[in-house]
Amino acid sequence: AGWVAGRSEGYVDSVGGHERRLRSDAGGHLEVARGDRRQRQMCEGDRSYGAAYIGRGNVYRQQGQISLALSDFDRATRLQPDDPQGFHNRALIYQARGLHNFAIEDFTTAIGLDPGAPEPYHGRGISNHSIGNIDEALNDFNRALELHVRYYEAWTSRGTALEAQEDYVQAVAAYNRALSINGNYQPAKDGLIRLRSK
Repeated sequence: AGWVAGRSEGYVDSVGGHERRLRSDAGGHLEVARGDRRQRQMCEGDRSYGAAYIGRGNVYRQQGQISLALSDFDRATRLQPDDPQGFHNRALIYQARGLHNFAIEDFTTAIGLDPGAPEPYHGRGISNHSIGNIDEALNDFNRALELHVRYYEAWTSRGTALEAQEDYVQAVAAYNRALSINGNYQPAKDGLIRLRSK
C-alpha cells in the first residue's frame, strides 16, 4: 500500500550505513550525531540529508531506540517539510507514546502532502479511536480502504471501531474481510474471538 513509511525498504539496513551516507553526502567531513555543534548545524541546513535521517530513524524505531528515532524524524521534517514520510513516522512515535493529539497533527500534515497514501489515514484513525473520536476514526479507515482495498490492517481497525459502536454484524464482516486477505493476521482473529461472546 503506497509508501509504507514505517519500514526501511530502499534504505541502507543499518544505523552505520545511514551515518556513512550522512557523512559521504557532504564529502566525508560531517559526522552526524557524533560531530560538534557546528558540524551538526551544517548538516541540518542541507535538505539532501532528510531521506537519510528518515532511514536511520526507521532503523532506530525498529530497534526500539525511540528517542533517537524521534530526534531523526524531527530533523527530517525540518529539512524536508514537503516530504510526508518524516511526519508520518514521527506520528507513529507520538502514537506509541500515547500522544495522540500530536500524532493526529502529524498524520494530517502527511495527508495534506500526499492525499493518495492510505497509511496516514489509517494511522490518524487509530489515534482518533484511541481518544474516543470513533466517527472520525471510521471516516479515516474508510478513506484508507478506498485508496487500498486490500489493506487488511485497516479492515481490522475498522472492525474494532465498529465493535466500539456495538455494530457487531459489520464488525464481524470487517474482521472476516481482513482475514480473507491475510488469514494469519492475529488482531482480526482476536476480534472475531471477542465477538463470539457478544
